Amino acid sequence: SNDSYQDYSFIWNGMWLIAVTMTTVGYGDYFPKSVFGRIIAVVSCFWGVFLVSMMVVTLTVSSSFETKEAKAYDILFRLNVK
Repeated sequence: SNDSYQDYSFIWNGMWLIAVTMTTVGYGDYFPKSVFGRIIAVVSCFWGVFLVSMMVVTLTVSSSFETKEAKAYDILFRLNVK
């Protein structure tokens, strides 16, 4: 019945809630009820977190100064030219 999905004494229901909370997806109104559906949802959650973190790393690396660029910026900043 539907009560077994709300029984938190089962370790797998607890693991499901931990994975959903860790990835900050939230439980929501719609959620998978089968084990296979939960596996797909957890993989999708972690894949989404991975893609967002890769985007942040890429933007951080592309926006950082190289050594010569940093020196040129410092010189221009000292001359009050921006």
